[in-house]
Amino acid sequence: MQSLAMLASLALEAMVAAALLRAAGWGRPWRGALAAVAGTLVSHPFAWAGISLGMAPLGYWPAVLGVEALVVLAEASAYRLLVPMPWRRAVLAALLANALSSAAGLGWYAWEGRFSASSSTGSSAQACSSAASA
Repeated sequence: MQSLAMLASLALEAMVAAALLRAAGWGRPWRGALAAVAGTLVSHPFAWAGISLGMAPLGYWPAVLGVEALVVLAEASAYRLLVPMPWRRAVLAALLANALSSAAGLGWYAWEGRFSASSSTGSSAQACSSAASA
């Protein structure tokens, strides 16, 4: 499942980054796509592990939000260096790409019926430990 989520994240985040850079005039779209791919390749495995580790002590949603905040900061570095762009724009680009990628992953898991009433506590969220990183 992680491989499929990784591929989906790579494709979606690259498209979002390229579209954002084109629409906002912040840089070359291919550089935005490259930054999204590079950042996702580095952060995605850590996001999966971090959410899984954080679920027991924090619960599913706090773990997802905490990990995704760290992912956005890490991936902003890729935008900053590879596009290049100022930090504020880099954080905004990473936030937008990850928000849409996370929403797509959560939507997929919801459509598959992998969420249950106990997902907020993490007890049944193991099946979707990284929907937010998809």
